[in-house]
Amino acid sequence: MVLTEHKIFHCEIFKILGFLDSPFLMWGFQELSKGFDPILKDAKSFKGLLHLMGVKDITVLDYEDPRADIHFDMNYPWDQNTNKFIGSFKVVCDIGCLEHTFNSAQAMMNCIDAVELGGLYVLHTPVSGYFKHGFHTFNPEMLIWVLKHNGFEIEYCKYSTKSGSELNEPSIRRDVFMENTLIWIVAKKVEQKDKFHMPIQDKRNIHESCRTAKYPWKDEGEIAREQQRSPASLLHI
Repeated sequence: MVLTEHKIFHCEIFKILGFLDSPFLMWGFQELSKGFDPILKDAKSFKGLLHLMGVKDITVLDYEDPRADIHFDMNYPWDQNTNKFIGSFKVVCDIGCLEHTFNSAQAMMNCIDAVELGGLYVLHTPVSGYFKHGFHTFNPEMLIWVLKHNGFEIEYCKYSTKSGSELNEPSIRRDVFMENTLIWIVAKKVEQKDKFHMPIQDKRNIHESCRTAKYPWKDEGEIAREQQRSPASLLHI
């Protein structure tokens, strides 16, 4: 559901260069809440609203909604029927679906892959609160890390409450993280990566995961010195 309370953020995103381009992939069939846009009152859904705003080619992907153009489970990689989506869309838009997908990493990979070079990825998802809503609330730093390390530049990033109040600096208010808090991101693909760069977090920082090294952010000399100092290394003396 595209909420009237969030209209200010949607209107700002509508004005971003390229957002109304085609082809457009919408993940999740989204209805408009009552009164979202009285001027475009004939629009009954987000797809209908975008059509009235001039977006000509819109594909709606949804796992089970019968009104979708294609049914696909985003827990899984693109298959033989959907491989055509890779690099095919000028805009990929997710208004509140990522948190409802158990394999959210794969879902995000699918979205990133579907954006053509120069295209936009729009992501709107919870980053705190929302008890029993979906499967996940996300670390916003992780979402931004994934986008930046997979060829995207951040064009727009804001936080809001569920009721639509903007939060300027949510990280400095401890009470914010007891509330239902959302992030709004628009990112532009500026580089095509040859693989997906996946994050992992230690106690302080987010780093790239690497299966061939236990500590991919450390150089070989530092790792060797730590191994020499470790109790386990003494077992081999």
